[in-house]
Amino acid sequence: ASAAAETETAANEGSAANEGSAASGATPNPPPPPPLRPRPPRRPRSRKREEMAKLRIKWVRSGIGYERSQRRAIKALGLRRLQHEVVREDSPTIRGMVHKVRHLVSVSAGEEG
Repeated sequence: ASAAAETETAANEGSAANEGSAASGATPNPPPPPPLRPRPPRRPRSRKREEMAKLRIKWVRSGIGYERSQRRAIKALGLRRLQHEVVREDSPTIRGMVHKVRHLVSVSAGEEG
């Protein structure tokens, strides 16, 4: 019985030695990434929003048969159906969307009401 116990002890020691050598031969974990930089403070919104010009946009032609991006621009402008009018602030973003679908909408300068 003691011979069997010695064989098990030797086998356990050998496997432990193999585990240790395998762990030391493996590549070490990479260093952690550097901490993120803090976000810069937000600039306060300008007061020009109240003074901005308005655009009156009217959907006059169907988007059927046109690219999906053009139909999405119509939706992003807030137009829901043909002959629907919306008033949006004049900004480069709105002008870009209007330019993309200029053949489907009519645009005029104007205030709500």
